[in-house]
Amino acid sequence: MSDLPITPPIPPRDLPFRRPADYYEAPLSEVRPIFPKWVPIGCGSLAAVFLGSFFALGAFIASGRGGPIVASLFDLMHKEMNGQIAKDVAGRQRAAFNEAFDRVTQGIREGRVNYSRLQPFLQSMQAATGDETIDSKEIDELTKRLQDVMGPKR
Repeated sequence: MSDLPITPPIPPRDLPFRRPADYYEAPLSEVRPIFPKWVPIGCGSLAAVFLGSFFALGAFIASGRGGPIVASLFDLMHKEMNGQIAKDVAGRQRAAFNEAFDRVTQGIREGRVNYSRLQPFLQSMQAATGDETIDSKEIDELTKRLQDVMGPKR
């Protein structure tokens, strides 16, 4: 028997690009970095600034001085939810919901709402808007949750 290999070596192909296997197989002295050195530093710095800003915004809102920001977000949610209310919902139900929502939004804007009291409403809202339609039963539940946030009218 001869000492010839079982399979002949595959001759290298002339490709217009470097295959990933060739890149990872080459010694480090022959490998050119894929990205310039500033890319990971710049992206990492940007991520750190973003996380720091996000934390600072959360602390600002939690301190109670971020009421106008949260109130504007609630206004956007209110508009979105009004578009999802089913046609068969009675006018009085819609009016009660809008009134309760406006009271909560104003209370948030003035700093009179404890954010932890919003949690039951937000959970109900998530359940009600999951199918992108708010029916009569769901709007009554949402209105009740909104009224619980502010307590009884004075």
